[in-house]
Amino acid sequence: MKKIIFTLTLLSSYFLAIGQTFWTKVEDKQAFSLSHVTDKALFQDSIIVVSGVLNDIACYNYGLFAYGLSGENLWTIKGYYDRIKVDSNYIYTAGQNINDDDVLGDDELVLTKINKQGNKIFELSVKYNSLINHDVKDIQIAPDGTILVSTPEMMAKSNINGDFLRLYEVKLAQHIKGAIAPTSQTYLLYTQNRIYIADSSFHVSDSITSTSTIEKLLLFKDTIYYISNSNLIRIDTDLNIIDTLYTSSVKIENVEIYDNSIWLQFDKGDSIKIVSLNNSQYTMPNLLSNSRLIVAGNKYFFVGNSLTNQIGLFQIDMQSSTIQSITLPDLEMVDVDMDSIILDYQTIGNDTFIKGFYFTPIVTIKNSGSNTIKSFAIYADLHGGMNCANLYFYQKITSSSLSPGETITIRLKRSYDDFSSNKEYCFQCLAPNSELEIAISNNQVCKTFNQIQVKNQSISGFKVYPNPVSHHLSIEAPQNKHFSIEVIDANGKVLLKKEYNEQSVKINTNILKQGVYLLKIKCENKIYRQTFIKK
Repeated sequence: MKKIIFTLTLLSSYFLAIGQTFWTKVEDKQAFSLSHVTDKALFQDSIIVVSGVLNDIACYNYGLFAYGLSGENLWTIKGYYDRIKVDSNYIYTAGQNINDDDVLGDDELVLTKINKQGNKIFELSVKYNSLINHDVKDIQIAPDGTILVSTPEMMAKSNINGDFLRLYEVKLAQHIKGAIAPTSQTYLLYTQNRIYIADSSFHVSDSITSTSTIEKLLLFKDTIYYISNSNLIRIDTDLNIIDTLYTSSVKIENVEIYDNSIWLQFDKGDSIKIVSLNNSQYTMPNLLSNSRLIVAGNKYFFVGNSLTNQIGLFQIDMQSSTIQSITLPDLEMVDVDMDSIILDYQTIGNDTFIKGFYFTPIVTIKNSGSNTIKSFAIYADLHGGMNCANLYFYQKITSSSLSPGETITIRLKRSYDDFSSNKEYCFQCLAPNSELEIAISNNQVCKTFNQIQVKNQSISGFKVYPNPVSHHLSIEAPQNKHFSIEVIDANGKVLLKKEYNEQSVKINTNILKQGVYLLKIKCENKIYRQTFIKK
């Protein structure tokens, strides 16, 4: 077992003027709200392919998006796509189909081959033990066309025609991060701190250990490149170091092969530095979180998440030598309110409870930027729902024309939430003009609403207050009468049952959890009911 020790040198700074050719894009359809990118690739030097998890706030869906170099969406398909690999003619993806029925062994690893038009050539799947970690980490193609899929505890193989898909259990000291194939019979697998030599059946024969985290292995022009936190090292197929090509004092965030060169990416907060091994170096603004570089000629593309957590892209053309300022939309959320609240009741036996409520959000927004806003979306987390229910409010407005400095108030579509009293709701603006926005500190307003607004009520001479209640619920009878009470929760369970011969009593509600309860009062062979809220 061989050990590698590194030395570090200081990364120099270099700034390039940014040309005016520039665009940004956000996938802001309702089904894609609060999503994240899983991988990207450049196909045939003309199509940007992006995979992502769609709708992080409910059950996951997956999508694959294709864009032209001008930002136009060419096609979108749904499926199971975590990682992407391309050759000269096709796009290959690997992902998980995680079933929601909790049956062990019912989850699947899915391999898909797709053509330029977004049509599936084949889609293969194989079931696996749900107790084993099968997060797809990497997909590569061996020289003989064998497709290799890496997961933390297993490898999968298929041929280029999709005639089979087989799983291989690989027991290593650490989880697998990826694999490359220098030859048809030799694979290199890597974990966080070790690189392994394996044969085509994934039997390991040798390994080396690194003193720093291994980020990636690359195969470029029949040469193997090994990327640690801050070093780019060339090694041979026997895992011997040939030389160190690049060292840095800061972490290498990303390494890619484009335009017949290896590109390194360094994130510097609000800017990104990219360096190629042919000595080209550029610094440009960072408009995304988890930005990942794509190079096509003199155009530089970045794929990642918008700062409001949506799938986003931007492009900068480096042809011009004139410095131009980049202007982005800036939509400010000024205020939010609720209107037309209607309670939704549920009956259990003879007892009725508040199940939820309908409401109409009203938002006031301002265009604080210098561009006219023609479209935007409004998003808010809600509190109700289970499993794959929609747990959010989302509406895209496409009929607006909001001039710079202008403020408007909009009634949004009607929505529904499970009952909750005095809960905080945070409404925020997303993707004005379907573009990125980096001034997000002013795009959200959070307010607490008492949705029910229950007033003290008289129940045939009985008074019940306060409502909502914190510690003690008071009951006043019209005169000294014998009466009994029951406190019932939303599941119909009787939590308290007691009889009184007094005109005024207090019930200790400290033992009750927050929520809605039913109070039943029995007096003179009559039953009176009233819901109350425990804060």
